[in-house]
Amino acid sequence: TRARITELIELLEAESPTPAEKMLTSGDIDGEWMLRWTTSESILGRKRTRGFRVDLNRPITQEIDSKKLTAKNVEPVTTFRWIFGGIKYTNSVEAELTPMTASKVAVQFKKFNIAGGLISFTAPDRARGELDTTYLDTEATTPGPGQQIRISRGDKGNLFVLTK
Repeated sequence: TRARITELIELLEAESPTPAEKMLTSGDIDGEWMLRWTTSESILGRKRTRGFRVDLNRPITQEIDSKKLTAKNVEPVTTFRWIFGGIKYTNSVEAELTPMTASKVAVQFKKFNIAGGLISFTAPDRARGELDTTYLDTEATTPGPGQQIRISRGDKGNLFVLTK
């Protein structure tokens, strides 16, 4: 259940191999992360109109550049599935990051890109939030993608578990 998963995440957070003061400065947070689990219904997009929902069979990703203090979230969408398997595209949002602590950033969304950038518009000033990285393990025990784990908490109480 969701409560049990949250409980296990809290246990894992208490044992983070990366000290909080090095979360944003080690460079380990950089790169493309794949969302594996979240409590955020808006990210999962389940309440959107059919045909515009996030395709949960394809990865939702987040790219972070701690040197440039930027992030980009990308969500896949597949619509009109009855036409040759559907039309696949992505929506994305670009953001600027401002460090608040050694593990927490303020996120100011800057630009929304719809249908692979076919439609783009500036994000309103109110499109902002905070993200605190509470667990970061970049020591892969086995080679291959998906071995590095990051857990973050948003300012609206959502949990995010990502891998790269």
